[in-house]
Amino acid sequence: MTPTTAWTPTPTLLKTSLLKKHKLYFNMLIIFFAESSKLCLKDLSSDVTVELNLRLQVDEAALEKFYLFFGLKMGGRYPLKGRFALEEIKKMFPDTTVSVLKECFEVLRLYDLVEILEKVKPRSLRPAVSPEQIEKLRRADDRPTKYHSDVAVLVVDLTVSHEEGIVVRENAEKIDTFFKDLNSRNEVTIISFDSSQETREVLMELKERHHLIGFYRSTVKHLNSVLQREARLQKELQKVMQMEQGPKKRLELELELSEVKKEELLRRGELSYFAKVERDIEKLQELEKECTNFISTAMDKWIHSQEKFTCVVVFIIDEDELFTQANLDECVFEKLALIPDHAKLVVSPLAGWKSIAKVPETLHVTVCRDRGDVSVLTRMIEIFNKRWQTLDLISMMQELKRATNREFPSRHYRVPCMSIKESLSSLPTFQKKQEEHSS
Repeated sequence: MTPTTAWTPTPTLLKTSLLKKHKLYFNMLIIFFAESSKLCLKDLSSDVTVELNLRLQVDEAALEKFYLFFGLKMGGRYPLKGRFALEEIKKMFPDTTVSVLKECFEVLRLYDLVEILEKVKPRSLRPAVSPEQIEKLRRADDRPTKYHSDVAVLVVDLTVSHEEGIVVRENAEKIDTFFKDLNSRNEVTIISFDSSQETREVLMELKERHHLIGFYRSTVKHLNSVLQREARLQKELQKVMQMEQGPKKRLELELELSEVKKEELLRRGELSYFAKVERDIEKLQELEKECTNFISTAMDKWIHSQEKFTCVVVFIIDEDELFTQANLDECVFEKLALIPDHAKLVVSPLAGWKSIAKVPETLHVTVCRDRGDVSVLTRMIEIFNKRWQTLDLISMMQELKRATNREFPSRHYRVPCMSIKESLSSLPTFQKKQEEHSS
């Protein structure tokens, strides 16, 4: 049996290991001194600034020489006596190097202040992990990347305002250009709510009475709730009378039912004042139905030719809140549900649109209308043009969220302008189609 011997590193290996350690330490020293030489007044902590203030303000002679060294006036903004305004000097001359300040103190033989500055160290961050580990962090999402050049695009413009409508149309053209540049065969369908001059004029009139339309819809909703409550109370009262229960229960139900009927009369009275608004609602419903039919026709075409594309993009742009979002949500949801395996990006207003979350393989971006989803669309196109070659669709939307989200100027309310929900099994990434050239 051969005896085992402990492994002993050779002198060459030891020397190599020591050299590597010394080299690493030397490089760290170089970095430290390089950063130290770049320290400026703005890098001084508040503790160091306060300590220098306290020491200098009690030495008037040294303070006067300090001002002379830097050519500062001893009156006005920099008084000779009183508080030493180093904090103010930091703000006005933030890029003054600490080495110059140290040189001043050394010349004046203020060695206690020199020692304070010598303790100042760089306060910079350094990587705590290797580049390889950072790359692993970046790739924490282990979903596969899937490339898309065959894209079906739908832009639904529900904007009524003339100025906003111009911006939307310009953005729609940019959307068309972007996706046609990816693949000249990509189809971009643009549907506008105000498709004609006559329709535009009607919508402008409806927009002027929009607050009345909103009140009318709210009143109708309340009336329906009252009628449901009234029907429930009548059933309960009828049951109580059949079972011959105590008069107390019967009296309670009769009183409650009487109050509900009063509220019903009140709501019906409110609606009677809005006969014209009711006609507005009917006209709006006609226009909604027309617009919804256009959307259905465009999406039906997708459903029957799913082999021609691998990705669907839908933009719903609505600044005026005239369109009933629930109706549009239902229409788009029903159609997208019939394209379950394709990657889908849906950009819609923040209000409503709850059904889309149930559609598989969907990246749903919702935008708060009163924050201006037109401007968000502009930013989105810019990000598409800049990042499509380096980022997947989710990452681009995250960049859009960082660029878009702002908080209300309030300490108590923080309302995001944009939110992202997704159920994608892959990371969709745009890719330019290699055009086939006939020889």
